[in-house]
Amino acid sequence: MAPLLTKVVIAALALIGFVSAFAPSAPAPRMTMSAQTRGAFLKNAGIAVGVGASALIPSVAFADGAVSSATVQRARGVYGQRVAALKDAVAKGDFGAVLDEKNAFVLFTSGAYAKKSPADREKSKEATAAYTAVIDAASKKDGAALKAAYAKFMEVGEINADPWSTVSD
Repeated sequence: MAPLLTKVVIAALALIGFVSAFAPSAPAPRMTMSAQTRGAFLKNAGIAVGVGASALIPSVAFADGAVSSATVQRARGVYGQRVAALKDAVAKGDFGAVLDEKNAFVLFTSGAYAKKSPADREKSKEATAAYTAVIDAASKKDGAALKAAYAKFMEVGEINADPWSTVSD
């Protein structure tokens, strides 16, 4: 009986193999993408690349040029003292020293009156005019005009030659 059973099993397997060879197979999955979907994919991929690249780039300061009382006082302290330090050079008629420090005048004017209030705008105009007079006098090597223009700038800028003295309100 064993050989008969073996023959039946072999015949059944052969029949299954024969039938499965002619049976329709499952269709292979096909992936198709419409142009709109592909475009959306590329858009999203571009955004992802942009975000990734921005993470690699050193970030710049998100400064908006904010002006505070602290920055105004810093400009007054730093550049005002540089201008005040020219007192002896102006008295001696050292025009080169004044011209070498012309940036201190510019930085003082732009920093000390940076809040853009109407009062600051007016003071900035006055300080700019006084600064221009100082530089013109130094360029022309006119000692008397330099002394007068420098005194006017110190007055308009409310620059105190002694940084440790108390400022009256």
